[in-house]
Amino acid sequence: MTQKNDTLTLKMILIAANVRDRRLKLNYTQEYVARKLAISQNAYSKIERAGSKMTIERLLQIATIFETDIRRLLHIKDKMPIDCLREMNLRAKVR
Repeated sequence: MTQKNDTLTLKMILIAANVRDRRLKLNYTQEYVARKLAISQNAYSKIERAGSKMTIERLLQIATIFETDIRRLLHIKDKMPIDCLREMNLRAKVR
């Protein structure tokens, strides 16, 4: 994988972490958000784990459900990449 692809992958992981963080702040379950998106809970879980590619349309739908600006979900400046990766890895081990 090239550095450019690595950077893009990392950004997608950070955006997915923003989606998860926002959902948790709103006390929404994955099931609730998935139902609003008309997808399965498993499919939504993959979005939060950056396990599937997220379209701009899907991100806009999520922002609407969360009643937030899409820029809030795209903001990655404050995130520490290693922390997000470590947290995602720990969650995967629990399942």
